[in-house]
Amino acid sequence: MTRLKKPGYWPSHDGLLRVLETDEETLLATDYKLIGGFTLRELKEAFDKVADPDDWRAPIDRVVPEVDLEVTKSAIIFYTATEPMVEEWTGGKTYSTALSFDPGVVKLTLRGPLFRVESEGYRAGPAGP
Repeated sequence: MTRLKKPGYWPSHDGLLRVLETDEETLLATDYKLIGGFTLRELKEAFDKVADPDDWRAPIDRVVPEVDLEVTKSAIIFYTATEPMVEEWTGGKTYSTALSFDPGVVKLTLRGPLFRVESEGYRAGPAGP
């Protein structure tokens, strides 16, 4: 189990830092609202969809459906401490991509409206090394 540093500081939906003396597993199981009004589980799921699975600190350049846009932006802010750039995807009404997972590859087709989301990533952002 991954333990947070005690105390753990988490940005909340109202922009204030909250002190949480708990572990990540417990926080994932709660409905405590963090940045953007989303739970840690929602932020983690959204970030996992756009982050490089081999290097989560790498730059982000993904296309996401409008329904996922707000949670994706909040997740990028939360995990990378960077403000993502967003533009409407002009490459058509669908976008096909392949995601690599053990043991194989899953091909997805996203349907519009779609948005391109870019971030310099954690490593190149203000929180990076």
